[in-house]
Amino acid sequence: MTQNTWKAVGMLLLAGLVGGAVSSAAMIGFGGRRHMGGRGHGGDPYVEMLARELDLTAAQRDTVRAILDRHRPGMDSIWIDVAPRMKAWREGVRDEIRTHLDSEQQRRYAEYTARRDAEREGRGKADSTHR
Repeated sequence: MTQNTWKAVGMLLLAGLVGGAVSSAAMIGFGGRRHMGGRGHGGDPYVEMLARELDLTAAQRDTVRAILDRHRPGMDSIWIDVAPRMKAWREGVRDEIRTHLDSEQQRRYAEYTARRDAEREGRGKADSTHR
């Protein structure tokens, strides 16, 4: 592989790692209404994850759910401010990555990012229906 190919591969890996980290932070810390106590399909995924990881009792699950419900308005408020900045940052990263890809990779990257955006949009719509 050429040095440019290795750079492109490295940039894609870095983008994947950064994207995953940012997505996780956004879902749990900023915008994960379903994870922050909203009612998703089959319950509260964040509460259930904590229940599995920490062996929470039913009473503890209820308490955690109540805490998350109490803090949801604040988290929603933060997300309203942060979401546009995250979107602009994400697009800037994507634009920079594209400059290091050949035309076939750019096509595949466009497909990949479209899938990710559709998943993100789907989560947002699902979250907004469970308030």
